[in-house]
Amino acid sequence: LNEGWTTWLQRRIMNRIEKVAHNMDLDAISGALALKKDIKLLSKDMTKLVLELDDADPDESYSRVPYEKGFHLIYSLERMVGQDTFLELVKAYLAKYAYGTITSYEFKVFCIDFWKDTNS
Repeated sequence: LNEGWTTWLQRRIMNRIEKVAHNMDLDAISGALALKKDIKLLSKDMTKLVLELDDADPDESYSRVPYEKGFHLIYSLERMVGQDTFLELVKAYLAKYAYGTITSYEFKVFCIDFWKDTNS
């Protein structure tokens, strides 16, 4: 999900700088179109958000897929709970995992626990 967080943050920053009214919806649409193109070019195994590379070369899996799929997951969560609530999660996430790494499964558990504990 690192690539998704990077894309989400970059788009969030640019929307604030440019003071756009559409939030990130136009960025999401253009990203989805790019994702659709990449998915047509790649094997099904290389279009998963969580890749199973085993002994494969990670460089062979480079595409926009993890950036856009990750972004759309994160942006969907933000839209589902609202921006203010989501930003609370982001702060808690950064406080807990700064300078570290977690798996996609651990991120899922973190989100569920966070929203369960905050009754959001």
